[in-house]
Amino acid sequence: MSRNGPWLGVEQVADLLETHPEVVRRWLREGRLRGFKIGRAWHVPVDALPSSPSTDMPVNVLQGRVRRVDRAAGMAWVT
Repeated sequence: MSRNGPWLGVEQVADLLETHPEVVRRWLREGRLRGFKIGRAWHVPVDALPSSPSTDMPVNVLQGRVRRVDRAAGMAWVT
């Protein structure tokens, strides 16, 4: 991974991928998105961003308030 190229912060990546910054942080921790940490801040190389949506990076299709989460089943109830 090149640490010399242009980097994006979590908020910038979230805006580009139209998702929440915490989702981007989770993808980084899980290795779904390539990036590195300096101190407490994540840095994502521009070339690490997906060119199109994939099954590895789900797209947000719902808006609302999360009422309940079942992590074991990978489900959330949204109203």
